[in-house]
Amino acid sequence: MPKKVNAGDILMGKVTYCNLDSTFPGSKTEPDGFDIIYTVEAHQEPAESSTPKTVEEINELILKTKMEKLSETVGTDKFASQYQAMADEYPDHLPIYIARLRNVSHEGEGDAVKTKEAQVTPFHIQKTLFMELRVQIERSREVIAISEDIAKRVNQNELAVYFGTNHENEGAAESKEHKTKLEEKTSLIEAFTRRAMAYYKLYTLSTVQEELRETEREFYFYSVRDLHKWSNVEDEANTILIINRDTIRRRFGAILKILNKVIKEGNGITNSVTDDLNITVNKAFLLRKKIAMIHGWSHIAELDDLNAKFSEMKDFRPF
Repeated sequence: MPKKVNAGDILMGKVTYCNLDSTFPGSKTEPDGFDIIYTVEAHQEPAESSTPKTVEEINELILKTKMEKLSETVGTDKFASQYQAMADEYPDHLPIYIARLRNVSHEGEGDAVKTKEAQVTPFHIQKTLFMELRVQIERSREVIAISEDIAKRVNQNELAVYFGTNHENEGAAESKEHKTKLEEKTSLIEAFTRRAMAYYKLYTLSTVQEELRETEREFYFYSVRDLHKWSNVEDEANTILIINRDTIRRRFGAILKILNKVIKEGNGITNSVTDDLNITVNKAFLLRKKIAMIHGWSHIAELDDLNAKFSEMKDFRPF
């Protein structure tokens, strides 16, 4: 290759094969050589190998693979055994406990006490509802306990000092310390978010004991304040937390303003932590229906119920 060539240059010449097997069509059959044309390609640095080189890198890859397998079992019967094995082997790895938190939250979504058809009587319906209520309360308290355990595993003062310092000139984004601190921060955000949602559920379920209801109310606000230290609660992604707060304070006008905006724009709001914080157009209609029912606006409630159903239709025939 000539030295003074640039990317895109076209080189033309001839090539002659001399010392090859006689059966190969070389200089004997083409004494003047074969024509050759070559386009010079841009210089490319050899790609770095993704193969781990050190024992530490190999161990990180093993842990990452195990975490992926554990995440796949969330919400299944296999989770408990795999979680315990991981927790015993890596007791200080926060994502393991986040996976447990997600698993408990997932179990709470689908909990339902089934009753045999032959036993469907007013008494059994009441008993089933009571059992479902108890299960939801137990799940919510378990979510709270796991969230608080995660929070205790993080030194929040050190974390605040770290993120309160500028590390741009230190190559922080690529450092192991930065990745660890970012992992701690995201874990706290998810733990406090799920704890707040659990306390709100307990607040809505505590309809009999007013004293208990007031306690859950205060703990909800306490959890939201903890979350606000690490994530702006006023961000659009946390809109459902604002709606819950305003529901407790009975600020229904502010809630209607939010819901009307979601319905008008038709895009919904998503949150990366949990689907519980997502607000679809369908959910906005249903939340607005609840407000209408609280105020006795039955005609609006019926209309929003229909709008909610229509908003979820993907394909239907008019006749």
